[in-house]
Amino acid sequence: MRIFLCRHGQTTGDIEDRYGGSYDDHLTDEGIKQSEDLAEKLKKSGIQKIYTSSLIRAKEMSSIIGKN
Repeated sequence: MRIFLCRHGQTTGDIEDRYGGSYDDHLTDEGIKQSEDLAEKLKKSGIQKIYTSSLIRAKEMSSIIGKN
């Protein structure tokens, strides 16, 4: 079994220079592209399950990865 740990891509809080934490922001266009790039790299890895936090940014990234 292989386990991949991935951090979400860029968020609106990142570009607004807000301190990280419990805010619930969306991915930016750059964050979406970063997620798509990661999804492409993981495409042939045989991912069977994706677990994510309930934060919007994490759900958006896992959704992009899950499409591949």
